[in-house]
Amino acid sequence: MESAVHAAGGAPVDRAQALAAALTAEGYAATASAISSGGQLCQHHCPVAHVAAEFPQLCEAETAVIGRLVGTHVQRLATIAHGDGICTTHIPGPLQTGPPRAGNRSTPTRPVRGERAAPASAPTSTSSTPTNHRERTPA
Repeated sequence: MESAVHAAGGAPVDRAQALAAALTAEGYAATASAISSGGQLCQHHCPVAHVAAEFPQLCEAETAVIGRLVGTHVQRLATIAHGDGICTTHIPGPLQTGPPRAGNRSTPTRPVRGERAAPASAPTSTSSTPTNHRERTPA
């Protein structure tokens, strides 16, 4: 793992591939791939799935260990113990630097067609009840 972190700047896919090789050696049949947001570690077999199904803390602990090994926060997307086909862990890549891209504005520069602007002096309400009087029906 240490060589993968230092090689090529320790890209998420490098770290994920090193971990996949180690997990495969232990019976997890793991693979790693690069995705647009970093790396993805997939474990196609879980030798402890029957135990993890009863004790989900095992998957949580494994996720924490994966995060420690790759040196970043990771997110478990799926687990065999939960009934998914494979265990999938997302390993985020480095944060993008530089100016935001054109599609990433937080507020539109002009009104959005079909939307009305809020009144300049919109009253504030501390009530938790809905302000409209339509009847709500359960879904």
